[in-house]
Amino acid sequence: MIAVTNDMPSNTQCDVAEYHTLPEQLVKLSEECHELGAEACRAAVARELDRSGLVTEIADVLNVIEQIIYLTDIPAGIVNSQRVYKQTRELSRIREGFYESAQ
Repeated sequence: MIAVTNDMPSNTQCDVAEYHTLPEQLVKLSEECHELGAEACRAAVARELDRSGLVTEIADVLNVIEQIIYLTDIPAGIVNSQRVYKQTRELSRIREGFYESAQ
């Protein structure tokens, strides 16, 4: 799992985060998530993975997420706890056959 921290990985990330307003970064996150989703759909439809395209879009989304966490001062522990909860819930659903019964 990629750990979320409140430490920005570089001064560059801090500079980028502080240049933009929070509303601008929230819109940017929406745009980057859309681009990642479009890349994922292309890969699913084509049944082949363009790793470089996927990596590029994942990096964009992770960068903006880090910047938003930095700008909002959300404690990293809260984000990580929620991620663990979501992963555990997903695994429970898989083990319980949740998805098989939903199809």
